[in-house]
Amino acid sequence: MSPTTMFIPKEQPSPTDPAVIDQLKSLEKKLDELTKRNDALSTKTTELEIRVRASDHNSLARLTNATSTATPLVLEPLRALATNGPIPGFPRTERELRLMGAADVLAVLKALDVSIGGTPGERKGRLRAECGIKQGRVEIELDKRQEREKEEEYMENDAKERTSEIQPAKEFNGGKHARRRIQWQNSMKLFEAPSME
Repeated sequence: MSPTTMFIPKEQPSPTDPAVIDQLKSLEKKLDELTKRNDALSTKTTELEIRVRASDHNSLARLTNATSTATPLVLEPLRALATNGPIPGFPRTERELRLMGAADVLAVLKALDVSIGGTPGERKGRLRAECGIKQGRVEIELDKRQEREKEEEYMENDAKERTSEIQPAKEFNGGKHARRRIQWQNSMKLFEAPSME
């Protein structure tokens, strides 16, 4: 066999052949679809990275807020999940959170991508939880304040009662020693511990 008979070149398809043109268009279309999918995947990956960074920050902020013993509580601000940026209208303190209007609470919850259902009170409670504020913190602070006020009121009333119990020595006509005994008793009443009735 001669070398020319072994190798028989196939006919090359013509670039104007309709079958070739259809195949090229099909490949071009698939390449465009893959490019679009790749772009969409890249965008989603970027969005996910932003969301994870915001979520990480918010977890640390919640922990900081939950463990803070400062009064008044200054909140570590949370970040919007979609942008990892500051949330407009986010409260700086727990007091500001308590005084927030329903529309502001709603806007902050939306930025945190949290459920916005329920009553305004439930939404505010949800925001408190998202901020990491312990349930009952306000009530405990109010109870402590009320307790201090009651104690101060008790001390004032007790001091008034003690001064009204003191007998003036002038009214007693029992002599010099009796007057001194009453003066001593009156002075001792000022130093007695209040009774727990």
